[in-house]
Amino acid sequence: MQSLLLFMITLVCQSDCSFVKRDTAEKECQESELQAMQNDFNNCANDLTYKFESEREGDSQEEALCNLITETVKCGTIWERCQSDEEVRRLKDT
Repeated sequence: MQSLLLFMITLVCQSDCSFVKRDTAEKECQESELQAMQNDFNNCANDLTYKFESEREGDSQEEALCNLITETVKCGTIWERCQSDEEVRRLKDT
């Protein structure tokens, strides 16, 4: 189940983070900045997945899953580097 969640998060980021939808007043990211943003998000999500794997062995598997989802959404602040506030909100909601 956790692998499916990580796959879905990675898929969303790869499909939605690969373009930059910015207001003209905001800076645009270069391709290298986009790749760094995606790598940082994926690293954050991967770290949380490993943490989930170790925590779910205990009695509170549901709590560990809840923490995984909540913390993964917090990783979404990384998207603020190259995405508008509206786009970040949409990605987090997804």
